[in-house]
Amino acid sequence: MRRVRIILLAAIIFLLSACSGYNGYEADDSQGIFQKHAVAENGVKDSGPVKGGVLNLFSTKPDTLNPLLTRNVYVKDFLGLIFEGLFRLNRDQKPVPVLADNWEVTDDGLVWTIQTKDGVLWHDGMPLTAHDVHFTLEAIQNGGINSIYKKNVENIAAFTVIDRKTLRIFLKEPDSFFLERLTFPVLPGHYFMGEDVKSLDSAKNMSPLGTGPYKYVSGGGTDQIKLVANEKWWNSENEENPELSLPYIQEIDIKVYDSEKDALSAFQTGEIDVMPVQTGGFVKYSRRSDINIIKYTDTNYEFIAMNLENPVLGNKAVRQAIAYSIDKTALINEVIPGEAVATDIPIIPYTWLNNTNVLSYTPDKALAREILAKDGWVEENGIFCKRIEGKKRYLKFELMVNKYNKTRSSIAQEISKQLKDVGIEISVLSLDWEEEMNKVSSGKFDMALMGYRVASVPDVSFAYASVEAAAGFNVSRYKNQLVDIYLGQIKKEMDPDSKKALFLNMKNIIIDEVPHIGLYFYNSAVLYSKRIKGEISPYVWNRYDDIVRWYIPEKL
Repeated sequence: MRRVRIILLAAIIFLLSACSGYNGYEADDSQGIFQKHAVAENGVKDSGPVKGGVLNLFSTKPDTLNPLLTRNVYVKDFLGLIFEGLFRLNRDQKPVPVLADNWEVTDDGLVWTIQTKDGVLWHDGMPLTAHDVHFTLEAIQNGGINSIYKKNVENIAAFTVIDRKTLRIFLKEPDSFFLERLTFPVLPGHYFMGEDVKSLDSAKNMSPLGTGPYKYVSGGGTDQIKLVANEKWWNSENEENPELSLPYIQEIDIKVYDSEKDALSAFQTGEIDVMPVQTGGFVKYSRRSDINIIKYTDTNYEFIAMNLENPVLGNKAVRQAIAYSIDKTALINEVIPGEAVATDIPIIPYTWLNNTNVLSYTPDKALAREILAKDGWVEENGIFCKRIEGKKRYLKFELMVNKYNKTRSSIAQEISKQLKDVGIEISVLSLDWEEEMNKVSSGKFDMALMGYRVASVPDVSFAYASVEAAAGFNVSRYKNQLVDIYLGQIKKEMDPDSKKALFLNMKNIIIDEVPHIGLYFYNSAVLYSKRIKGEISPYVWNRYDDIVRWYIPEKL
């Protein structure tokens, strides 16, 4: 039974990652957006946007070029230039229409009617229709297809085409986050007629056909994939510069490398123009004058799980005292300077539901001691203690950490030092991953320093719902009936303002009860060649945001 729970926990970590569409990025406002017009540099004068040029991107070896099936984050990124969805997430994490034109939902939240845009053409000249969306939904729901978007459609009971533009979708349960789930790429049904969509390397799965700003030309099974600008793109009108249609850059070459390490070497020699760098890998480039770096808050969330079935940690006053004793900013500055953003909850800061980064528990050791004293705890030889159910209990805990994660190990040691100053003793217990999961699954732990990748849909049920305490990622085993009610109301509430009000009410309860201590979201970064100009400001859900406005100035 323990083995099953470990497997379930691992599966949930994967699903949370999959739903988010792999790693994402959010722009760090302190970095700003590149200037459109720069002085002459390296023999190049930037006089503003021009059409032309070749942008060099990279990927590791593609598993497929079908966006519903790929498990390769780099393939998924560049396929986003070829394919489009009904909706996309903007930098506030709100769904905005792309291929969808109009939509409506019934009062009970169970029936959604979606209309597709007029004038959208596939790259072979055929028009987009509701039949393409129907085909895509069928493909994702197909039991033989292991799509990263399968979780997005699991609440769909049925769907039917009303006319060439209109699709009606019937849900099993109301879901106010449904539009966020309709961000998957739409496939051309006519193109795959008679084709086995499940076959990763079939001819059509390796020759993608989309509606996006770039068209696939060649190279599906080779070491270089070529894309060219789609001159018939439905969104090519350029209000800022009517004389120049979008996109500006006319060709994109995706060079295929064996590993990210090889790609980074290629970036340093100028073979590729854009290089994503994960947590911990970008700080060493911060002083480089020959490249531009934009830093982002990504989806990797770190937290301290506390076993609420422990008779001491089950006491809210103790959890609050611990929360006030931990200086998250100091942890970041000491161990991972510039690589993380402190937070309380598993929703990325500065998004519409969590449009702040103000911490609810700012470090206050005097207040932590006061809370403990009011709850009857007394200090004895530097450690707080209290008699509970006839037994003297000390504030002594084990903090589990994966011994192969050096950053977590260092963070755990710093937390131990911070809590010691308040009279709470922490012993860091370093275990391998399976051992740690065993203890978490069985409930035989005090505290655990853990992490997961949050999904693109800001539904926090996985972390706080009572039903998730048995088999989900609510590893603290937190149960609160009012929080469960709020989670249900949020899922049903279609009005954004009312939905946010419900969320904030629920957040206040969660912050007060501290079922786990949120620490931070990691940052990642993207490195850019200085020859690339334009509105380069990617964010958490779209690394290539507004790539149609990037340009390459002409040489003098």
